[in-house]
Amino acid sequence: MNERLELTGLDGSNPLGFLAALGTLAELSREADLNCRMGWAFVGGVWNPHVLAQGLLKASEVVELLATRLCVGAISTAGGEALEQQLDAADAAQMDAKRAVKNAQDEIKSRKLRGKERDAAVLAEVEPLIAERNVRQANWLKLLEQASPSPELALGKDPAAPADHFQFTARRIVAQTLTAPAERGTADLIAAFGNEAVFDAKTNRVMPTPFCFVTGSGHQYFLQTVRDLLCHVDAARLRQALFEPRPHEDGLFSLRWDPVEDRRYSLMWADPTASGNKAKTNWALNLLAYRGLQLLPSMPAGRRLATTGFARRGGRLEWTWPVWTPPLDVDVVRSLLARRDLQDDEPNRRKLAAIGIAEIFRSVRIQVGNPPLHKLNFSPATAV
Repeated sequence: MNERLELTGLDGSNPLGFLAALGTLAELSREADLNCRMGWAFVGGVWNPHVLAQGLLKASEVVELLATRLCVGAISTAGGEALEQQLDAADAAQMDAKRAVKNAQDEIKSRKLRGKERDAAVLAEVEPLIAERNVRQANWLKLLEQASPSPELALGKDPAAPADHFQFTARRIVAQTLTAPAERGTADLIAAFGNEAVFDAKTNRVMPTPFCFVTGSGHQYFLQTVRDLLCHVDAARLRQALFEPRPHEDGLFSLRWDPVEDRRYSLMWADPTASGNKAKTNWALNLLAYRGLQLLPSMPAGRRLATTGFARRGGRLEWTWPVWTPPLDVDVVRSLLARRDLQDDEPNRRKLAAIGIAEIFRSVRIQVGNPPLHKLNFSPATAV
């Protein structure tokens, strides 16, 4: 018997809520016996998802399964905390080594050396520092792999990893998936992050998915934030996020996908940096939304990175997503999200309604300020 479970805490018109719904579907679908499907219903002015699965599917069972699948609390165990301390120390050491290399290079440049003199100075002063940097970086990456409850987190702090490291990590994950096809979620995640064929020629780092809103400003990074969320999310938080809609109460760790986190002065009645007026988020929603990226892969498009649902329109980068009423499995949803006609300026609503799409939402990816001191957000969604 198929049981229907309403996820009343998720709002399909909100980018964070929709991504969290995708993450929930993706993780539940890893249990093949459940035959999980998801649909949406407009209830009380909100698009809420519901899941249907084979057999009994209680809220407590969903929460328990998700907590296991997401590895919540995996980093916060006693042994994990010790490893995290080693990881922090190794990270600081490799960052110091990087700065030492740059300082030495800048110092040689300031001396305006040329030819053999410059080459000799680089060999004597920079090359030993590069060797030390490589050793420290290798140590950090080894510890990072040991401390990562999910293999894609071994990329480092940021999806914009060095292209060779990204390629190595991706190939290792794909090889693991070949022996355990049911665990393809990690491969889908790294496919969402980017592609080693599309990289910045100056830094040799891959161009990350446009969903990467946490890029180092304020010393906060995307994958590091995910690791922090794993430390702080538990089953109780997952239950509240899925079934108990309420104002956001959490701070610090956010992937910035909720439009309410756009805290510009012009949009606020009071100083957004003032005590008591800080942006709030929901840690469990963010973690579920992160896993939703499994259904939104990126791929090379010429020299650029193309990501499912994103398109440039009038000089703006916009993300478009549908909500659908019939219960669909994860593979059908994956295809639905990638439909080209969703990107039309005026999608053919009658045609899309015939396949169950009831509404289409679109948000603008907003950049406030200039890199590296900038913020990224989604605008409030509008129905297309």
